[in-house]
Amino acid sequence: MNKKKFVYLILCSFSLALLAHSFFIYKFLKDGIYFGGPSDNLIQMLAFKDFLYREISNGNLFYSTKYGLGGNFFGSLSYYFSTSIVFYLTLGLVKLIDLFGLVTTVDFNFWASISLWISVARMTIVLIITTYVGKIYKLKTKYAFMAASMFALSGIYFRHAVLWEPFSDAFIWLPIILFGAEKIIQEKKPGFFVLGVFLTLFNNFYFGYINLLFAFFYIVLRWLWKFSENETPILEQIKLFFISGILGIAISLIGLFPAIYGVLNNYRPAYNGTIPKFEIVDNILTSSGIIIIPMVFLFFAFNISNYKNKIFTFFTVISLVLCILHSSPLLASIFNGFSAPQNRWEYIIAFTMGISIGKALELSFEKEKIEKKDFIFNSCAALCTLVVYFVATKIMHSNETFITTRYFSLMISLIFIGIIIVFKYNNPYLKVVYFVLLLSISIVVGINYQKNILFENFYVKAMTKELVQNEDFSGNEAIKKFINIVEKEEKFNRIDYKNYNMPNMSLIEDYNGTSLYSSLINKNITDFYIKHLKINTGGDAVNTYAGFNNRSNLLSIFNANYVVLKDEKLFNKPYGYTEIATENGYHLLKNENDLNFINVTNSLYSEKDLKSIVDKEEAMINGVVVADAFANKKYTENSVSKLDYEIKTDEISSFDNGSLIMKNDGILRINLLPNQSKYEDLFMDFYLKSKESNSFDFYSLNGFTSEIKGKDSLYGTQVYDLLIRVKYANVLELKLPKGEYEFHINSIYGENYDSLRKRHVRDQSVDYSYSINNNKINIKYDNLNENTFMSIPIPFEEGWDLKINGVKEDIIKANYSQIGFYLGSDLQKIELKYTPPYFKVTIIISFIGLLLTFMWLRYRKKNIN
Repeated sequence: MNKKKFVYLILCSFSLALLAHSFFIYKFLKDGIYFGGPSDNLIQMLAFKDFLYREISNGNLFYSTKYGLGGNFFGSLSYYFSTSIVFYLTLGLVKLIDLFGLVTTVDFNFWASISLWISVARMTIVLIITTYVGKIYKLKTKYAFMAASMFALSGIYFRHAVLWEPFSDAFIWLPIILFGAEKIIQEKKPGFFVLGVFLTLFNNFYFGYINLLFAFFYIVLRWLWKFSENETPILEQIKLFFISGILGIAISLIGLFPAIYGVLNNYRPAYNGTIPKFEIVDNILTSSGIIIIPMVFLFFAFNISNYKNKIFTFFTVISLVLCILHSSPLLASIFNGFSAPQNRWEYIIAFTMGISIGKALELSFEKEKIEKKDFIFNSCAALCTLVVYFVATKIMHSNETFITTRYFSLMISLIFIGIIIVFKYNNPYLKVVYFVLLLSISIVVGINYQKNILFENFYVKAMTKELVQNEDFSGNEAIKKFINIVEKEEKFNRIDYKNYNMPNMSLIEDYNGTSLYSSLINKNITDFYIKHLKINTGGDAVNTYAGFNNRSNLLSIFNANYVVLKDEKLFNKPYGYTEIATENGYHLLKNENDLNFINVTNSLYSEKDLKSIVDKEEAMINGVVVADAFANKKYTENSVSKLDYEIKTDEISSFDNGSLIMKNDGILRINLLPNQSKYEDLFMDFYLKSKESNSFDFYSLNGFTSEIKGKDSLYGTQVYDLLIRVKYANVLELKLPKGEYEFHINSIYGENYDSLRKRHVRDQSVDYSYSINNNKINIKYDNLNENTFMSIPIPFEEGWDLKINGVKEDIIKANYSQIGFYLGSDLQKIELKYTPPYFKVTIIISFIGLLLTFMWLRYRKKNIN
């Protein structure tokens, strides 16, 4: 392709991308509606981009204390943007315009406002790359561009780009890796396959898995289905694929390994729902929210004369098989890593259908002579297509069809009449008109998809500037004011602000928080919340943690010395926190019993000796909790705070032998027996599981509301041993919806926080200094009392290196989730630095892989014909 044609290709691709986005461009310019969904896109994608831009701009690439309770964001966000090449290109461009003063501020709202233009640019790239890739399938440029258009304009591109932006990057890498496979099969040239493997695995491990899994089956099918007789022998292909695959993986390790470690260091319970082998849940001809089959594809698929061409037959058959397999939850599970079924892989269908359509157009329009049978074949194809669509609209989910039968008939008639006219006059300008017709139909179908599925069903219409700047997301002036108050104090503090609508608020507002919503979370934190301390966050999801249920011991242990509550939540404020500021119905509370950043002690308690939640909290306050091998002190169980109670039923509730029946929505009352000690707080440790619901139910205890999800939930914890902390009351009121439950109370405890108050006083006498700078923590402590152990409120995870007085020392997991280590005597100069696990090793391997690739390809170019 010469330079002039390349410029035309860029202009055509950009113009088509603009037209494809015209609905959202119109909505953005007219109504100020942003390109993106108001759920995960708003809460995760925009928050992560804003956070990463700020951290990377400040030279911080790996770790931040503001990432939830603190964590390795490079590995955890590899599912999203931290290894995304498209994001880094965007970041570089944004940084450039920021440096030149072309943008007022780069903030959360800014990222929302440019999402549309990022998608336009991405689609332009997809069109250009896929057009080039089409050439490997013997398509002339114009037909390759049509194939690329059918791929890029598919509904699933917009589904991914609008709802989960990083997913749409897969549209770039899939064509490259298949192009690389064909270069080996057809030309014995492995360079592009190395490049494809590297790009897809480095960019996003999840879609790298999907792309490589499909590439494997694609390659096997190509061995069975040869396009020509002079293809590379299979044994030589195997050798080339193996070597180039290994080299591609090696080069990608610098981004791939942190992602793999993030997955391995993440807790995700096994999916317990049923996974049927086959289940039709939508109509991919007319109304699917995932992918719509272009009617021109069916038109050409019904034309039996096209099947004389091997390439057309190959891609058409694959497309039809994959369309059927779209209705297989089992395949969706396999593509989702053998987990819960997720329909994210269907962009592969869009690619195979695109190549099929491009090849069919070439077969139709490049004939030297049009025969009578061509008219017959096309007439039959048009008739069959009409019949299929009539059946689809009348029988299969007809009430959900967003394109009418009359509209289908018009489009199929235009496709048929257009191709007949081109046949008759065989004029190149008429071919261009026909291409414009097909693209116009695709754009119109796409606009219908964008409007009815995304804009309406996924509620993109709510994604306004007003929503983005709403107080629940990025426009809360009270929170900004409170952050300024907290930051004036020269010590490490966390702010516990539980915002259900935006659990990633600390990433947006740039403060040390206690909440995070992300697919990959440090399992030490997840275990701390779910397994060890039973912290009820008000939700039931393995991909979210939020606050500490106002449990003062835990808040203090993690230096969450400030709590923000709304008016309606103030009744349940944590013990020992007093109000220091108020603004627009929000209250800032400060901890009167704050603890030091360092916890120095001689008391090391064994995890296995601690049974109750109260004992675990007490042990962490009075000393430190470690694995049994490191323990040096026996813990005596605290039985004083265990309270007696009785369960009172009424006319709408019955309870017998662990079975609770609520005849209607109502309240089960648990009365504390008289003549017992009174406490500041109560902890109710109980078991609750619905016998009926597979979705989720909300319940509450004395005004604290939470949820519990059913076994079919994708992200539920599947944990039913629960605990809730509430202010002391003689009566506990458990509010439940109508239903039948498994229910029993393990224990009810009281807490007076005597140990917390004593620890607070004791900490005042500890002399130390410290500093935190991104992934580095420095502590200076004069161990005059010869304490043997120190823990700090930073989550434990692999990658931390510790030096004390210049000597490398081991780090021990303390308090179930924190960093701990042994101390020496006298002055202790402690240095902690975080680097992703094995990062230096992966850099070396990636460099060696790159060097070997260069040497191998150069050797092949010189010595192998």
